[in-house]
Amino acid sequence: CIVVLTTGVGVEALLAGSARRPIGFGAPPASLATGADVEVAVCDKVRGILPGELWGRIDEAIVFHPLNPAAGREIVRRQLERSAAALYHSRLIQVIVDDSVVDFVFGVEGVDPALGVRPLRGRVEEVFEGFLTERVLDGDLKSGVRTRVLVDGDELVLRPEDEPRP
Repeated sequence: CIVVLTTGVGVEALLAGSARRPIGFGAPPASLATGADVEVAVCDKVRGILPGELWGRIDEAIVFHPLNPAAGREIVRRQLERSAAALYHSRLIQVIVDDSVVDFVFGVEGVDPALGVRPLRGRVEEVFEGFLTERVLDGDLKSGVRTRVLVDGDELVLRPEDEPRP
């Protein structure tokens, strides 16, 4: 059994220079401190907040550096595709996610770079799944019609790709 725990504790040890520098998508990898000393400092911070018995049961601690924007966009893409697949499996409504939607969801204001990818799932729900739900309720998305979701200006729009199947 593998258990993965993530935290922002100790992130200041990863930052080179000022602790005011952004983390997550806001910090380019070149600005991050590296090396065994940094990893020890991060693990010491985490050890300080976990109960001793829990820390003693952890076989290995791995320090991950913040993700870059390309990785964040890939995470958004996968979440959008998972949402589209769920809609297909529940209602037989097939939507194709245009690349412009990935950038639209990823770049929506309010995504806090200090939190890394954590807020992105909420943005997918709010922006993409909310849009799809409204279109299903309005009758704009129908079973049997392949529909592309894309961005037009500053909003998501639908473009049917084929006619309904009997």
